Parts: sequence; C-alpha cells; structure tokens
Amino acid sequence: MKETCGNSRLLYKQVDFSNFNFEEDYNLINNFIENNPKLMKSNASKFLYFFVPSDHSDFSQTPFWIGVEVVGFCSEDLLEDFGLSFKDLDSSEVHSFEEVSDLNLDTLFSKERAIREQNYFVETWRVKINFNFDRGAVLQFWE
Repeated sequence: MKETCGNSRLLYKQVDFSNFNFEEDYNLINNFIENNPKLMKSNASKFLYFFVPSDHSDFSQTPFWIGVEVVGFCSEDLLEDFGLSFKDLDSSEVHSFEEVSDLNLDTLFSKERAIREQNYFVETWRVKINFNFDRGAVLQFWE
C-alpha cells in the first residue's frame, strides 16, 4: 500500500550489528524523551532505518538507526552526550508491506529481500514497529 508520510523529526541512535540491542537502545531513547520536557513522541511507532538492502555486500558493516519520531527540540550538545541525533525528514510517499509478525531480524531481512524481488525501490528502507508490538512490523520502502 502506498501512503504519504508527513514532515517529521526523528530522534535516533546510530548503531551497527556488533553493538545493537533493540531494547537497550530503545530504552535509552525513551528515557531521554521522558526526561526532556521539551520533547514528546509524535506517534506510537519505533523505527529501524537501513541504508542498503540486506543482500548488499556491505550490509553487515553499514550502520543503521533506531529511532522515534518526536515533537520538540533540545540542544545538539545534550543529544551528543547521550549518543543521539536528530534528523528532520521531509514528507514523502512510502510503500508499506504489513506482513511481519515475527520481529526476528533474519525474518525481517528475508521479507525485505522477497519484496525487493517483486518491486524496484531505492536502497534506503525502514521497519516501522508499533510501540506495543501488537501489530508486528511494517516494512516501508521509497521509490
């Protein structure tokens, strides 16, 4: 399904596969938001942003982001102290595929490769995860 994503501000931590721990990384971001009165979550999702397809030769060495869309602002210095960053995202259209209930990374990557076999998308893609994990993950791609 094709949908429009509005402007957003992503609060994220850059990680790689050698130091990635989903719960720990997400909790760092969540605690930062809860302890910063100038920030609040703008929706009920968490995101993983990948910058190359999972079958790319450099995939396992390519950093990726874990993040949350927020409303508000704080200083760059404070963000850096926690190993976090902001990215302002323009509105765009994404293709969403809601079919992943198993949040295992191998399953996500397998689904991503199967989707790419049927469609042409740019290299960057993301996984949108509901905060409560009750709706699984949505793989999203840009043309």
